[in-house]
Amino acid sequence: MALESIETGEYTCQSDVWSFGVLLWEIATLGKDPCYDGRMQLSFLQMVGILRQGIRLERPPGCPEDLYRLMRSCWRDVPDTRPTPEGIEERLLQLRPQPVNVYQYEFQYRSSVFWFKPPYVQADHADEIMFVLGAPLVLIIPGVDLFTEEERKLSLDMMAYWANFARTGDPSDSAGAPTARPLVTWPRYTPDTPAYLQLRPEPAVGTALLKPEKLKFWNEVVPRYLAGDTASPAARVSGSYFYLVLGVAMCVGFFAIPF
Repeated sequence: MALESIETGEYTCQSDVWSFGVLLWEIATLGKDPCYDGRMQLSFLQMVGILRQGIRLERPPGCPEDLYRLMRSCWRDVPDTRPTPEGIEERLLQLRPQPVNVYQYEFQYRSSVFWFKPPYVQADHADEIMFVLGAPLVLIIPGVDLFTEEERKLSLDMMAYWANFARTGDPSDSAGAPTARPLVTWPRYTPDTPAYLQLRPEPAVGTALLKPEKLKFWNEVVPRYLAGDTASPAARVSGSYFYLVLGVAMCVGFFAIPF
């Protein structure tokens, strides 16, 4: 609550700006309760005294200095010296982080250790984790070949990709890092160029949309339904299916109803 709102009960656009600064602080702290001078649950008189001394919410850990400076400007004593909503929007747009690099992949290899799976099961969900962690290189049993040589090479490739990404933000940037063999360049994924890496013993780049037939319901039917197209049979059936799935998920998740 703004200083003048506590003292006089006055609520204006400028007092809303103060509250917005507090909201930014709460977002930066992931929802912590505001704490002034190490104290919480202050009375109005205590709050006024603290604010009149110039004490404000402290900078949250990891909060950029420019963002905290914007918060502080929202908490100025004199309302007319606070930024306008338009000024805050402009400043936030300036502080908006640059677009991040996105790299997509599809793991396409069925490991030899999963001999017990049915033949129709290929690469399963999360199968790639053991390759990223180097399991084919460290899980060694004397006299037993758990993994093949190509699986060990694949694991080395994947460890290099993940380490490069963590180190430089580019999985293909191996500068200064050891690699077992030259890596296939992993292209950046963008909406205009939806390229991805096919992770297998001999990695390759895929350029077509990944499994478009599996996403037709979400990419085509749902947007039409949300846009108000409820007349077509496909929209009615798909819409009913959508709400059926949503209802079942709510029952199972929220009410723990057994089926």
